[in-house]
Amino acid sequence: RDLRLGSLTVWGRGYFRGLEVAPDDGGIAVDISGDAKGYLMGIDAHSDDLVMGLALNQTTVETEFTVDDRVGEHNTTLSGVFPYLGRRLADGTRLWGGIGLNRGEVEIIETDSVDRNTTKMDIKLRSFGAGGNAPLRTELHGDQKGATTISFIGDWNISRLTGVETTDRGAPNIGIDMSTARAGVEYGYRRLLGAGAWGAKTQATMRHDMGDGHEGMGLEIGGDGNWVVPESGLRASVSARVLLAHNEDLREWGVAGNVRWYALGSPLVSAADTGDGDAGGAAGSGAAEGLVVTISPQWGDAAGGHERLWRHGAAAGGARGRVAPRYDWELRYGLTPTREDRLLSLFARDENNRRGAGADFQIGDSFIAGVESILTPPPDRRGTIRYQRRF
Repeated sequence: RDLRLGSLTVWGRGYFRGLEVAPDDGGIAVDISGDAKGYLMGIDAHSDDLVMGLALNQTTVETEFTVDDRVGEHNTTLSGVFPYLGRRLADGTRLWGGIGLNRGEVEIIETDSVDRNTTKMDIKLRSFGAGGNAPLRTELHGDQKGATTISFIGDWNISRLTGVETTDRGAPNIGIDMSTARAGVEYGYRRLLGAGAWGAKTQATMRHDMGDGHEGMGLEIGGDGNWVVPESGLRASVSARVLLAHNEDLREWGVAGNVRWYALGSPLVSAADTGDGDAGGAAGSGAAEGLVVTISPQWGDAAGGHERLWRHGAAAGGARGRVAPRYDWELRYGLTPTREDRLLSLFARDENNRRGAGADFQIGDSFIAGVESILTPPPDRRGTIRYQRRF
């Protein structure tokens, strides 16, 4: 839920997820059941050229597992605080920075042993990120319906993960340091087309990896495109990234697309559609009245927008040509049964070839069905409640 109070925005999100993995006929027999719950909340103070805020999060995962002949419990708790700052200068330069401080505990209990052997580990995650985008040249088109920009871009992200065993059970301690710095040039083009718009960006950057992951220099090329035609209800986006060269002969690439059709016409054009925002603007929830159809193919290590590809590519680990393609789709129908500021949306979604559990606790193929209620009473408030089941 988001609530705006003058120059302050208070926001928060919470979730509860039931987890269940049944044994398979082939390979290792794994049986997992439990739940994951948590919240993320914060407050922003903002003006025309400055935003600063603080976010807090809490995550708890409690599961029971059976792996072959081992039976036990696996519990994880993690809490964090995230101060952040963004600034737009008079010449159009945008700067941002943030710090993440996380701390928690992992507990493994062997319930099939006589003594209920317990292993505990304290974990800490420290991260820092900063970056900017400085326009070098901006040219408005003669009809005032488009613009071309050339900008200098750069960012630096560092993280340190530590884990210390506290029960003298002989588990190895963990220490992982990673750092990635990038600097280069971005070419952007955007144009309004009646009530619609299209935009594109291309980036060429040098990348320096350090730490316990990959080390060395590399040349990275990325880009994206967006197309919106509200009259026909169509929105489309595509993004791509490739690491052309690296000291360690590292190979990374990814291509992602998103096509969405609104039967009652597309919502109005936003900054993301013209190239000013996240290239993945067409890849949100798609909640709207009437039928909404979304198709999202992906090949390699892509994330639905070059901004996310740019900042999380190294952490994702690189596709290196071995990741099977994904073809996700979603059908959604929205209606306003009681009042105009409340949207009730029914949806069904198919996701395949997930290769990492991540924050969504999902891997492999899934069919998802659910219902979502969105409330947008004036002024500047928004609340969402969602229930879904994964099969």
